[in-house]
Amino acid sequence: MNQRGRIIVIAATALIAGLTALSVTGFWADTFQPGTSAADGMATPIPTPASSSPPVVQFGPSGTQVEFDALLGDMNVNVIEMAGGTYRGWHLRFAHHRAARPLLVRPAPGAAVVWDDTGGTSGDALFYVGWGPGYLPAANVTDYITFDPAGTGGSFTIQNYALGQQGLVSTFWVDHVAFNGFHTRGITGVAPGWLSWEVYVSSDGVNRGSNVTFNDWDVAASADRYVGGLQTFHNPQARNVTALRWKIDGAKSAITLEGDVTGLDVEGWTITNCEYAVTSDGTAAGILRNNEATGSTSPPIIREPLIDAGGNTWH
Repeated sequence: MNQRGRIIVIAATALIAGLTALSVTGFWADTFQPGTSAADGMATPIPTPASSSPPVVQFGPSGTQVEFDALLGDMNVNVIEMAGGTYRGWHLRFAHHRAARPLLVRPAPGAAVVWDDTGGTSGDALFYVGWGPGYLPAANVTDYITFDPAGTGGSFTIQNYALGQQGLVSTFWVDHVAFNGFHTRGITGVAPGWLSWEVYVSSDGVNRGSNVTFNDWDVAASADRYVGGLQTFHNPQARNVTALRWKIDGAKSAITLEGDVTGLDVEGWTITNCEYAVTSDGTAAGILRNNEATGSTSPPIIREPLIDAGGNTWH
């Protein structure tokens, strides 16, 4: 072999050696990249962390109120999905601070969730929200809890509760709490019609609630008009109370606004056959807009700082 041939062979051998070294280096680099491990000469992926999507837990009519309350306070849970069926005799008091992980309670897809208190004699609400044990103020605000069937094709219905001086849903020290899309049927109350309510925004007497929402309620007539729609009462009252698109029939007063509540937003109500569409005490502050009342037997009582913001018809 001449000199030139030997040079070509040496060069080719060096090139092959270099490529082999690069290939080996690349193999080991690939094998030991973050996220993989080597075992028996084979590269095996290391399991990736679980999805950051929050877990959804299911809850059914056989579950107890104690178990449901535990889920409301479980910071590993972000969605409670309720199975269809009848939840009988519920009267639940809860207080959970959830700002770090907001909670949604919804029906399972297409599920009709019904709370029924047929035969109940306690006079108590379905939900007392943000009130501590022993009827004392809670240690922390109850916050970031939403009940809403929107987008599920399911529904929330409350029926056959005989209320005392309560609201079906009564709130106290709360923030960013919502109860939307509830239907109520067969609810009874106490005379003369100013004491029992569908929704009662109250106070623990110490702390001021805020950012409370009750949208899209559908309220059937109560016997003798003894159950009203929405009431605010007791101080310190909440800031920013929103109630949109209600349908309510047959109440003493559809809307009763009292106390030093501010930031009220009541819009888009359809009110039929109520003695009063709205009453206020001259302290409650906010707006009424685009509400329609028919069949009222008394004129509305709207006192500033509550404002008729237009689009309302009171008949």
